[in-house]
Amino acid sequence: DGIRDHCVTGVQTCALPILLLVVQVVVVVRARLLLEQALHEAARVAALDADPRAVQRTAARALPGATATVGPDRSTVRVAVTYRCVTDVLVVGPLLPDLVLRTDVVVGRAP
Repeated sequence: DGIRDHCVTGVQTCALPILLLVVQVVVVVRARLLLEQALHEAARVAALDADPRAVQRTAARALPGATATVGPDRSTVRVAVTYRCVTDVLVVGPLLPDLVLRTDVVVGRAP
């Protein structure tokens, strides 16, 4: 029974950091999906509205903390959305650097 107790304790000791790492990966994947949604919404606004502040507000509403930039052009508009994903899951987060996620798209302006 003493050996079995040590094995169970060893497995539990290894399982917790792995579980926390999986949780951190899920947090980052969720942030990436929300970033794509924020880009989609910001691009839709950029195609209809020339006001860069409206695009920024839309991105920030979809993903708090996100920033959006709009590149000027006559027939198309480039929208870029950036988000800093904080890696703060217990034990694992402090070992990993925060990630800066960025995505962009070019869309046609509405007539």
